[in-house]
Amino acid sequence: MVDSVQILDSGFRVLDANGNPINNAKIKFREVGPGATRTVYSDKDLATPLGHTVRTRSDGYPVVSFGSNTTVLIYTGNTPYHVEITDENDVAIFPAKDNVRGALDTSAFVPAGGTSILNEPVLSKTGSETIIAADKGKLWACNANGGFFTVTLFSAITAGDGFTFGVRNDGTANPVGISAGQNIATPWGNITAFSLRPGETVWLSSNGSTWKLSKYYPSLNGTVGIIEIAGRLSTPPVSPVAGARYIVGAAPTDAWVTFAQHDIAEATGQGTWNRIRPPTDCGWLAYVRDEDIYYSFQGSAWVSSFANAADMEAGTNLTRAVTPGLLHRHPGVPKAWALVTYSGGTPLIAAGYGFSSVSDQSIGVTRVNFTTAMSGANYCPNATTQQASGSVQTIYINDKTASYVEVVTIVPTSSGNVTANPLDQNFSVAVLGDQ
Repeated sequence: MVDSVQILDSGFRVLDANGNPINNAKIKFREVGPGATRTVYSDKDLATPLGHTVRTRSDGYPVVSFGSNTTVLIYTGNTPYHVEITDENDVAIFPAKDNVRGALDTSAFVPAGGTSILNEPVLSKTGSETIIAADKGKLWACNANGGFFTVTLFSAITAGDGFTFGVRNDGTANPVGISAGQNIATPWGNITAFSLRPGETVWLSSNGSTWKLSKYYPSLNGTVGIIEIAGRLSTPPVSPVAGARYIVGAAPTDAWVTFAQHDIAEATGQGTWNRIRPPTDCGWLAYVRDEDIYYSFQGSAWVSSFANAADMEAGTNLTRAVTPGLLHRHPGVPKAWALVTYSGGTPLIAAGYGFSSVSDQSIGVTRVNFTTAMSGANYCPNATTQQASGSVQTIYINDKTASYVEVVTIVPTSSGNVTANPLDQNFSVAVLGDQ
């Protein structure tokens, strides 16, 4: 398809100052400059030339040739041109105009049924550098495996409105810092420096006065949706890894003194910290590495996603998960149990939980020792015995302390004397109470 444009409106006429049509007026075309004469055409395909001068008839309309009565439309190509209108004696009627825009050049357009690939140059970087004007629209693929380095932004004023570029941490080992001499507007506030973890990508845009983080792509290393937290502290660590994040504890000090409890402090790698304040009841999830525990932001505080000992002992929380190691702390769950058997007069724990050892105090009297002491002696032990062949046995608790429970097994006499016939006999014991 030929790029062409109609030069004059369909109803165009050449008129004098009084509005009267001019016969045999000249509409002249030249190249920009003005340069050499320029041929124009009577069709949009630029196949039928009119020459470089088009004449008018008595009513002022352009015609196909001098003396003709057939009106014509005038077309040209996609390069700029020069035009002037005179009477038949070459006296100017309309001032000459130079560098008039031609048709839109569509040579670089994708043809119908074709495909297009956007051009996004990628530059590999392995050390500290400053973004320059020539980096507009480019993506810096930064590999910091050899050590942390910084990408520095030049002035947003110098960059101008609409300047955009991207930075990606293409490495696997270290963060890549981004620093500016002015504020960078981000979702967590105005900052001057931050760091990208391996796999993270940002695009930054200038509005002519400030920089803005316009796009963010998280790492795809298995932590999408989870905020990685190095620890929970009230005092900043001395030499934090760039990009490391901490949940701020109560009464923060030093560089965190203006932060609030439950803020997230992020090391920029430039010796400063960014403050990230979670929105109220946002439900963010965080994994605290030095505790191996997940937290969620509920209301205005970080709350462990798992029940602790106090939660289990209260027995009322309905939102936290229970880990196996704390299940026994619930008031409705036994703190210890054991199946005690005798072999050659020696007791042993055949199976159980929460009891560490067993000892024979005397015939029929067995002491079972807790692994973790009870809170006191006010707990509820329950014991049952395995009946010996041909006999009816009795079992009872002889003594109990925070450290052990003592069990007695006997065979009553026919007169009901329960102390007459002590007997070492297999039994089971379980304990409910506070530990």
